[in-house]
Amino acid sequence: MNKLITVIRDFSYSVYNWCYETVIGENTRKYKMTWKVPKESLKIIVNKNADARMQRELENRTAKDEANALTSRRRVFGSYALIGTQRAEFIQFRQIKHIDITNASLDFLYNLKQLKHDNLANFYGIQLNDDLNTMTILHALVERGTLEEFCLDRDFGMDETFKSAFMRDILKGLQYLHLSPVAYHGHLHAATCLIDINWVLKIALYGVTNFVCDNFDAENITMPDRSDYTISYAQYVCFPPEHIREYDATGKLPTRFVRGSKQGDIYCVGMIFYMMIEREDPYRLIHSVERPGSGLMMEILDHNLMPFISNNETQEDTLLDKCKECWNRDPEKRPTIENLRNAIAICYADSKGNLIDQMIRMNEKYADELETLVAARSADLALAQMQTMRLLNEMLPASIAKDLKNGVIAPARSYASATVMFVQICDFIVILKRRPPKEVIGFLNDIFDQFDTVIKRHDAYKVETTGETYMVASGVPNENEGRHVFEVAEMSLEIRAISLSYTLENDKNYKLRVRIGFHAGPIAAGVIGIKNPRYCLFGDTVNFASRMQSNCPPLQIQTSEITARMLLATHEYKLVKRGIVHVKGKGEVNCYWLNEHIHKDEEIEESGTISHPLES
Repeated sequence: MNKLITVIRDFSYSVYNWCYETVIGENTRKYKMTWKVPKESLKIIVNKNADARMQRELENRTAKDEANALTSRRRVFGSYALIGTQRAEFIQFRQIKHIDITNASLDFLYNLKQLKHDNLANFYGIQLNDDLNTMTILHALVERGTLEEFCLDRDFGMDETFKSAFMRDILKGLQYLHLSPVAYHGHLHAATCLIDINWVLKIALYGVTNFVCDNFDAENITMPDRSDYTISYAQYVCFPPEHIREYDATGKLPTRFVRGSKQGDIYCVGMIFYMMIEREDPYRLIHSVERPGSGLMMEILDHNLMPFISNNETQEDTLLDKCKECWNRDPEKRPTIENLRNAIAICYADSKGNLIDQMIRMNEKYADELETLVAARSADLALAQMQTMRLLNEMLPASIAKDLKNGVIAPARSYASATVMFVQICDFIVILKRRPPKEVIGFLNDIFDQFDTVIKRHDAYKVETTGETYMVASGVPNENEGRHVFEVAEMSLEIRAISLSYTLENDKNYKLRVRIGFHAGPIAAGVIGIKNPRYCLFGDTVNFASRMQSNCPPLQIQTSEITARMLLATHEYKLVKRGIVHVKGKGEVNCYWLNEHIHKDEEIEESGTISHPLES
C-alpha cells in the first residue's frame, strides 16, 4: 500500500512539474516576442510618383548654394512602412513556408530588440508567419541621407571633420554591437550607415543576416520579385569573401544577404573607410547598369582582389594601410576596433569628438587665425561662423546655442508663464495625393519659410516642424516680462494672413487653410542629450496648446479662456467667444477665437466694431 502511495505521489509531482514548466515556458516565449510586428499594425506606404530606382536613396532639394544644401538635404523614399505612428525603413522577402522560431532564435531576436545606442538605428522588429506571405525586417527611418550618397556626391565637401566624425560614429556603434549579446552586424555597408537630421551617423539592418540566411537555406523565404533593389551588385561585392563563398563559390548566383561575423564586420569597415577617403565605389560598379560577369567575383574569391589604392602619398595613407589590413583573407589577422580608432586619431589628429564639437572648435580656430589676416579675409571668418551657428541653431535656440558654443550647458528650469502655439496645414493629405514628393517638399519649404520669416520678427523660438505641423514658443528660454502671449497672438494673425493670400504654383485654385491654437501657462524646458542636444518643452501647457489647434476649425485661431482674458485686458484684440468645447484630457473647456489686433491708428467704423471676414 505504501509503495502504491509513493508511486502516485511521484507521478503527481511529475505531472505538476511538467504543467508548471509548460505554462512558464509559454509565458516566457510570449514575453520575448516583443520583436514580432503584427500585420494589423504594419502598413506599407508606396510613393507611386517616385521613380522606383530612387527608392531608399538620398536626394538634394532645390537649394543651390552650398550653405543651404548642407542643411537641407533629405531622402526621397519610394516606399516606407508605418508601425502604428512610427515611420520605418524595411527589407521585405517572400515567405513560402512557416518559420519555426527556436528558443535560440527567440532569445537572439529579443536581445536585438533591446539594443539602444546613439549610433544605432532602432530595430523595430520583424513581421512574419501571417497571411501576408511576407517576412519584413523593419528599423527606424532616418531622414537626411545615407553615407554612400554623401561619399559619391562630389558636390558635398566631405573634409576631415566629417570623415573623422562619421568614422568614429561607425566604430562606436559597431563596438556596442560586438560587446552585446548580438555580437555582429552582418550587413555593414555605406548604404546602411544613415545620417540623421543632427548629423549623427546611425548604422542600420544589424544582426539579422544570419537569421535571414537560415531561412533562405531552409527554403522558408525567397528574394522579392524585384530583388535588385534589395542589394545592389556594387554593395554585394564589398561583403566579406569568406561569407560570400559560403553562399556562392562560383560568383554566378544572384545577390542576397550573406552571413555575418565580427571579423566580417571589420572587412566591411575597411570598404566603408576606403569609400570615404577615395570618394569612389571600391570596385567602380556604382554606375553600372548591368551586372558584370562572374570574373570580378572570382578574382575577389580566388585571387584576393582588393580595391585599387594609388601610390600618391597623402596624409590618409596610414588609414588606407589599415583598410588593406581589414581586407586580409585571414579573418583572425584583421585589426581590432581599437586599432582602427587609433589610426583615425593619427590620421586626423586635429579632429576630435563628434561633428558639433568639431565645428565649434573649427569656428574658434578660424576666429583666432582670421583675426591676423587682412580685411579681405574677414568675409571668410563670417562665413565660417555662420555655417557653424546655422547647424547649431537648427537644433537649439540662439541663446542656448551660444552658451553651448562657449562650453556652458544651461540647466533645466521651470517658467512661470510662457505661450506655445501649434499651426497645422489642413487637408495636407490632398497635396500628398495630388503632387509628387518633390513638389510636396517644395510646398512645405515655401510655406514654412514664410512662417519662419514671421517668427524672426518676434521674440519667439521655432521648436520643431513635424510633417505638416509647426510648433512655436515665446517666453522660453528668454523670458520677456509677459509679452509672450501678445507675441504669439501677433504671429498667429500674421501666419493666418499669409495662408489667406498664399497661392500654390501650378495649381492656382488651391486655397491654403491652416488651423492655429495657442495657450499660455507654466512650462518646464531644458537641453536634453549630451552628444546630440535638443531644447525640449514639457508640461500641460504644451498639451493644451496642441488640443487648441486640433479642435480648431480651419482658418481660425483658437485659444483658451485664460489666455483670451490676458488679450482682452489690453482692449487691443478682438476675440469671439466660441463656447464650450470638449477637449481630450480636459473635459469641457470655454474657448475663444482670435480675429484681429485693433491698432490705435486704425479707423473705427461708426458702429464701434471692426468687421472681419471670419466673424460669424
